[in-house]
Amino acid sequence: MPSIATIRLLLATALLAAAAGCGGDDGLSADEYRSEANEICRTGNERIEQILEDATGELESDSPSPERLGDVLGRSLDEIRRQMSEVRALDGPNELEADVNDVIGDAEEAADALDQQLDEDPVAALEQEEDPFEDVNRRLTDLGLTECGAS
Repeated sequence: MPSIATIRLLLATALLAAAAGCGGDDGLSADEYRSEANEICRTGNERIEQILEDATGELESDSPSPERLGDVLGRSLDEIRRQMSEVRALDGPNELEADVNDVIGDAEEAADALDQQLDEDPVAALEQEEDPFEDVNRRLTDLGLTECGAS
């Protein structure tokens, strides 16, 4: 059974998916865009921490059910998707659009794959050693979306 630290790692890396955005020439500057995206992710991180806090008692028990662990991770993925949607709605600068859209697409694919794995085999989804968001996190950090890429 995965530890709460493992679940937190999976959830934190998933937060990287929240870094995304499209935009036009009259939108935010690159610095404004990064600042707003990072604030969205900072707020989302706090919401995910609350999800984990609310579930801490059961998650720290000797044997929380895989279904319960999957539910907590699923609610966290929902929050990550909300963050992606909010960041995507930002009117970011054109020069970042292609890079950000690539990252969002990859983050959505990783979240969808993890969600599907949760449906099929929650234990395997929670026990995976590889971070499905590692590359996304790195790319977000490289784009200056440090809160979104933090893990």
